[in-house]
Amino acid sequence: MASPLVKNALIFGISGAAGAASFSIWRVLTKSFSVSIRDKILSSYKDDFSKFLPAGDRYWGDIKKEYEKSDAVNRPIRNGKVIDKEDLPYWCAWAVDSPFREKDYSKLDSVLRWCYINTNSFRSQAAALKKELHGSTTGTDNDSSWKTAWESVKGHEGGVTDANALQKWCSEKSTITMFSNEAKSVFRKFEKLCLKDKVS
Repeated sequence: MASPLVKNALIFGISGAAGAASFSIWRVLTKSFSVSIRDKILSSYKDDFSKFLPAGDRYWGDIKKEYEKSDAVNRPIRNGKVIDKEDLPYWCAWAVDSPFREKDYSKLDSVLRWCYINTNSFRSQAAALKKELHGSTTGTDNDSSWKTAWESVKGHEGGVTDANALQKWCSEKSTITMFSNEAKSVFRKFEKLCLKDKVS
């Protein structure tokens, strides 16, 4: 008959093995059901215009120019240092499939700003929204469509002084990309002053 000490050892061994097995199963299940940053974005922040860019995408050159500007926000940090612009495409490739942590939104914010990108110009974005410029962007004087537009936006012009100035401002801003640092604030003004509903 086994002594109490042996019995306790056997019980401990069995329960310990069971506990280890349970922990292993828990780790597998946790990994299987973990949510990646990509999953989080597509479930909670998805829009019809943005996409995850592969490391070799042609837009990275222009994105890097925005990234190194002084007004750039949410630049990712690794080991206490801001990610270098040349490493940004590769950081994004890693970050989008890394686990999302509820207590740390900084990585998510960085991915949303620098990895999940709307590559449209303002004019292309307008077309996607079924809108178009009030008139031509050629700089032609006496364009009656811009004069009509000017009459409708007076009082909301934000520094634009007349129809010709409105045409010039809208023409210049139409080529800005939606991933530029200024896009978030400027596109709202562009939409208000420069666009009309597109006639199908």
